[in-house]
Amino acid sequence: MPPSHPSYTKSMAAMADIYLTHRKDRKAYARCYKEVVDKQPSQQNFLIFGDALLSIHEPADAIKAFKQALDLEPGRTDVEL
Repeated sequence: MPPSHPSYTKSMAAMADIYLTHRKDRKAYARCYKEVVDKQPSQQNFLIFGDALLSIHEPADAIKAFKQALDLEPGRTDVEL
């Protein structure tokens, strides 16, 4: 599915879930979310990427993702680390 498709992020999240749940492949799980932020770098996608990294116990990389989310919209006050 191309990144321009409206269901792209949902399909990548579903693929990530398959990698983690059924294959126990944490790296492939993280790669799915990384691909989303590479193709569609939005604050929301970086926050989701950070949450995904936290869920697989990668806090240092999660912090980087959260900081990138804040950098995209520095004036937002409703997003905190």
